[in-house]
Amino acid sequence: MALFPLVNGKAYDYSNIEMPLPFIGLAKAITEINYSDTIDKGQLRGLAPHNLAWTDGQYDAEGSFIVEKQFHTAFIQAACAAAPGGDIRKYEFSIPVIYGNFGMPLITDKLVGCVIMGNEQGNSQGTDAIVVSVSLGIKAVFWGGVNPLGASALDLGVSAI
Repeated sequence: MALFPLVNGKAYDYSNIEMPLPFIGLAKAITEINYSDTIDKGQLRGLAPHNLAWTDGQYDAEGSFIVEKQFHTAFIQAACAAAPGGDIRKYEFSIPVIYGNFGMPLITDKLVGCVIMGNEQGNSQGTDAIVVSVSLGIKAVFWGGVNPLGASALDLGVSAI
């Protein structure tokens, strides 16, 4: 992949992100998105004082997003309607996180095999809009479209990404 210089001194910022949610499409009322992945690898040391080899380890990914109450309600209702038996805990979906700005390369991270792990809402007096934080369990984060496990989507048990 070619390295792209900053365009007119610009770097990606939050306003360059598009994140269409399943069923409700592009939700401009998403105020935050976070995701990460880690691989916890084991070491083979044997009789040596140093690491001789790595195990494949265990891969974990997680994330969350914060969305305005109205869009959260629509998202949850639609997810329940699509979930087997209406059980949202059993519904898996993918979320593309798209970064783009004029003259800059389009980058898409994919959060694959997402499940809703929890929702949190806090209300207080004041001028701020009511928002809900949605915690996600994620099978894999495809950074720039690259599968971190080197496997196909079918290997992840996901039919469409």
